[in-house]
Amino acid sequence: MPQDCNIKKFSGCIVCDDVGGVLVLHCKMPECSQWEIPEVEVALGETTEQAAARAMQENLGVGVKIVDQLGSRHSSEGHHTWFLAKAMAGEPVLSDYCQHDKFGFLSLITLTR
Repeated sequence: MPQDCNIKKFSGCIVCDDVGGVLVLHCKMPECSQWEIPEVEVALGETTEQAAARAMQENLGVGVKIVDQLGSRHSSEGHHTWFLAKAMAGEPVLSDYCQHDKFGFLSLITLTR
């Protein structure tokens, strides 16, 4: 990853249920209607792993344990890194009603349609 200080860094994690569904948020903004992996901007002094765990806590109230890094990529918004995580505490509840209207455990087949 480039070391440019002006590039925003984002981090999120994927949590799966017992049957392989992926925990995702649905964006309800007028310019966008899509399912999204919970993600946040990495704060100054925070690791990407810490930010990914914070994304789940802040968006859905779920405490997680990071298991593995899944990948990363650049976009026009910045650099994104995703992790596989295991839910450790809490049941999913929406906490950001401004950007998301629902959440769910969806299969990869449903997400790729």
